Amino acid sequence: MDQKAIDQAIHATRQWSIYRPLAERGISPAEIKNMITSVLDPYFSNKDVLEKYAVSTLGSEAFRVTRIKQDPWAALAFDHVSHIYRNANLANATACYQACAASEPHVMGAVCEFRSLFHLEIDKAGLSLQEFTHEAFRNIGTLVEAYLLPHLRDLLVQVRLARDKPTTYAQTEGLTLGNVIDELHSGLGMPELVSPPPWGIRLNHWRNIAQHYRSRIRNDMIYSYYGRPPN
Repeated sequence: MDQKAIDQAIHATRQWSIYRPLAERGISPAEIKNMITSVLDPYFSNKDVLEKYAVSTLGSEAFRVTRIKQDPWAALAFDHVSHIYRNANLANATACYQACAASEPHVMGAVCEFRSLFHLEIDKAGLSLQEFTHEAFRNIGTLVEAYLLPHLRDLLVQVRLARDKPTTYAQTEGLTLGNVIDELHSGLGMPELVSPPPWGIRLNHWRNIAQHYRSRIRNDMIYSYYGRPPN
């Protein structure tokens, strides 16, 4: 990794970290550990695991959950998805964990794609509207297709398991992004997770707008088109 990439990662970590400022203010390691366990306690049924791995492994998870909780809509979405996973575990624990394990290589590959997107990110403030449009939709298309899809496939498995429909991760790999989104939209219990506000456009349509270059600029406004006219 080159120095520019390292600097970007450090900047992002410092921008959002809740623990570094505390350490600089003299908060003790024991107090920081207590903060980690307090944030994650609602999501752990096995408190011994939480206590054992709080510092060595789970600090970054506490950081992510804290950041999510800063946004009310994101917090609601996070808790809803957590509830789905718990229900899947209750319905069929073996299948639930097998799906998580099977999805892991795909999720890690998605993380690599995200890192590439992050390291290639440029400041969009100085771009013309045409360049901004191209760059913004390039980001959107990559995030949906390369990063989110493996997570959405695993989520679909959990939704099915929670409804007593035995499914494996492999059975979702033959589904298109549109197939996955359509089933989640109808069965997730929170359809806006895959058709986010404010426009309620489904994620597969966002991907199509990006990859099929279906956006135009008129009178300093960006117009995007999806599906069949007049969308």
